[in-house]
Amino acid sequence: MIVSPHIPVLPSEVIQLAKIGNPTWILDATAGEGGHSSLLLDSFPEANLVMVDRDAVMLERAKKTVEGRGKVFPIRSNFSEID
Repeated sequence: MIVSPHIPVLPSEVIQLAKIGNPTWILDATAGEGGHSSLLLDSFPEANLVMVDRDAVMLERAKKTVEGRGKVFPIRSNFSEID
């Protein structure tokens, strides 16, 4: 089975909103396949990225998507449990 890569929705808008604060920490609370995480790391390579997903398979895919880029902290959890 071929899995197509996730294409972030509204990428320009996401980056513009993130630029408001010039983030040093980024939280992707629904990491999925890592499309938005990758996009954000491309724009903010010095930022620390916390990726959260409750699905272990998807979190592994997200980790592979951003592998070797910056400081990434994957957490298997539901976004509703983020305190």
